[in-house]
Amino acid sequence: MPPILFRQKLLLGFLPVIAMMMGIAWFSYKTVEESRQASDLAEQSILIISKAHSISSKTVKWQHHERTNSQWRGPKAAIDSELHALQLLVSDKPAQVYRLKKLGSTIALLDSLNSDAQTAEPFSRKHHRLDSANTVISEMVNTFITNEEKLLTVSQKRSDRHITNAIRLIFISSFVTIATVISLIVFTLRTFRAKRKLREELQLSERKFYHVFNDSGIGMAIVSLEGKWLQVNNHISKILGYSADELMAKTYQEITYQPDMPLDDMMVARVLKGEMNTCKFEKRYYHKNGQLVWVLLTVSLIYNEDGTPGFFVSQLEDISEIKKMISELEMKNKSLVRISEDLKGKVSQLEEFNRIVAHNLRGPASSIEMMLSMLTDAETSEEKDELMHMILVSSKTLNTTLNDLMQILEIRLNHDIPYDICDLQEITDKTSNLLQGELLKAKALIQTNFKVPTVSFPKIYLESIFYNLISNSIKYRKQNQPATIFISSEPLAGQVRLTFQDNGIGIDLNMHGKNMFKLNKVFHKGYNSRGVGLFITKNQLETHGGSIRVESQPGVGTTFIIYLNQT
Repeated sequence: MPPILFRQKLLLGFLPVIAMMMGIAWFSYKTVEESRQASDLAEQSILIISKAHSISSKTVKWQHHERTNSQWRGPKAAIDSELHALQLLVSDKPAQVYRLKKLGSTIALLDSLNSDAQTAEPFSRKHHRLDSANTVISEMVNTFITNEEKLLTVSQKRSDRHITNAIRLIFISSFVTIATVISLIVFTLRTFRAKRKLREELQLSERKFYHVFNDSGIGMAIVSLEGKWLQVNNHISKILGYSADELMAKTYQEITYQPDMPLDDMMVARVLKGEMNTCKFEKRYYHKNGQLVWVLLTVSLIYNEDGTPGFFVSQLEDISEIKKMISELEMKNKSLVRISEDLKGKVSQLEEFNRIVAHNLRGPASSIEMMLSMLTDAETSEEKDELMHMILVSSKTLNTTLNDLMQILEIRLNHDIPYDICDLQEITDKTSNLLQGELLKAKALIQTNFKVPTVSFPKIYLESIFYNLISNSIKYRKQNQPATIFISSEPLAGQVRLTFQDNGIGIDLNMHGKNMFKLNKVFHKGYNSRGVGLFITKNQLETHGGSIRVESQPGVGTTFIIYLNQT
């Protein structure tokens, strides 16, 4: 993950201080505003009190002036002017406005009393009414003055409270400012020292990286997020065959073996998403000479100062030789497995051959030994001639058995016999000529349908296979109808399938299926069979990669199916 940057740390560290300073600024604004309002109210109250005193004194002088002098218009105008000014000062105070209206009407009444010089009212009564009006005016003015004095007292208390708050605010602000300045100084000094230490460590790290990068025993490169080579060391040039300038003119995608790109893209995407810090995997590059080079690639992501992905650092280790050795080792292991399986097969075959030899030779040898012993004890020439004839027959049987066993052994051991392109129709015709007499006697008909006309197989063995299977179809035919033999071939997934089908007496596979291709196994008596032909046929096929199976029903016929590998 990208590291937390210095600016982010600074912002996180001073965020509470910034919030506190903003709170102090807001509180200061409110304090100044309230102080200004209290000051305005106090000033207004002082003006109102001053005007009220002025109206009171002018009214007293005016009344006194009217009693001694009939010229009263000048003082009246001054009172009206003061009264109008006072009305402007209290225009936002309904109660005070109401009182001023009452005061104005009272002054108007006093004016009307003073100006009524022609009235017949007695002098004493007139002066009594003037005194009453004067008393009302005095009381109203005093009420004004009292109310404003109370407001002034409240304003003074509020101003005192705001001054106290302002002093506290100044003290707090000063303390916070001093603490902030000290913190900034300490933080700056520590940051400067940390940066200096970091710069020294960075320089040391850069020197180390330079030597590690350029003197490394493996390929190292700096690659952009888009895949462009930004910087490479000399070892990469040795691995890929390109010079540094040639590589930096390309992207890694251009020289990557394309089947490896999905894995490459997936691993790089996981690093970019932050799922892993480093990824390591095997991939192939094209060498400048066109050959494929196996490398073990390690990719790490380097971040910018702002936390965004910057570039990749890639390490390439040439593992082509290791891959080659692993491939050769795997091939040798497979070869050893095949050899081991082949040896197991050979041992099994030799054990089987040993049992066959022991079984097939023991009887004739014991017979000959016994007859030789009897020949020694024979008294007449007729007995000796008869024993000699019997010894001769046993010797021929022993010789035939030995020839059969030698033929089987030769097939098993002869793997290097050359393969031929065998014409199936030609082999069929040759076999028919060899069995011409038997075919005529059995009135047999051979039909063919070779969709694959030729096969690759040792010709001498294929001719032997055809001879054995066709002669069996003739031998085990039904006596009451002509023999029909149908031979066909068709392609089958890299193989050729040969089919030999007849309408003979058939075989009970439920009874004889397990012994079908074993040596000296005879399934029909009275046909002069030795049980060797099918055994030899199976060995000939399996020795050269083929196989054989049988399908048969008694009284219906038999089908032999042969599979030959074709390359």
